[in-house]
Amino acid sequence: MTFNYNEIQRVLESFVRPTAELKQAQKRERILNAATNLFVIHGYRKTSVDDVAYAAGVAKGTVYLYYNNKAELLFHAIALEKLRYLSAFKPLFDPSMSALDRLRGFISLAITWTHKLPLLAKFSSGDHELEHVLLEVDSHLLEQVNEMQVSFITHLIDDATERTLAPPALHQRAAALLDLLFALVTGGRMTQIGMTPEAYAQLMADVLVQGIAYQPHEVMAPQLLDQRS
Repeated sequence: MTFNYNEIQRVLESFVRPTAELKQAQKRERILNAATNLFVIHGYRKTSVDDVAYAAGVAKGTVYLYYNNKAELLFHAIALEKLRYLSAFKPLFDPSMSALDRLRGFISLAITWTHKLPLLAKFSSGDHELEHVLLEVDSHLLEQVNEMQVSFITHLIDDATERTLAPPALHQRAAALLDLLFALVTGGRMTQIGMTPEAYAQLMADVLVQGIAYQPHEVMAPQLLDQRS
């Protein structure tokens, strides 16, 4: 994937709306909107495909025409949510921003974003619903979503390391960073250490990019500073 805002937007749109046919695109979006509302209110396990079909005003068979199962429906709903809030990442594409700041900004936004977007926040709340989703999702779809994310992160790391890493090393680091971010946003640690989401995200971004010895005192929670003294 080209490291370009418009290209990332295009990839998300093609995932959410794989056809240019207007009526189909509108119907897909109606289904995804209904699914999002139900997943946020009731959770993944307590929401059925029948519920989604009823809320969207379509037949159950129509939902299955577009999505193989409930897990696939959730992945597309999350992609639609990301697409709607993608503009939050637009400052990262400012050509005057340094590569290190771009990588740091991405990590920080990825963490805070997860806790601000309703659907993502619901599935990073630590109630283990994601475990059920991953058990049900098709492996091909999971690989497709993972590759989209890893491809983007690879570009960030390649720029930040001034293109000194071989492709295998870049891919390994991108995959590792994606795993770390997933663990951070689903582990529930943020609420346990008395930091705002923004402060926690900035601290983690600084540590991951600058190293463990980096000490951005301005984002540390008071109790953490007290423990160090």
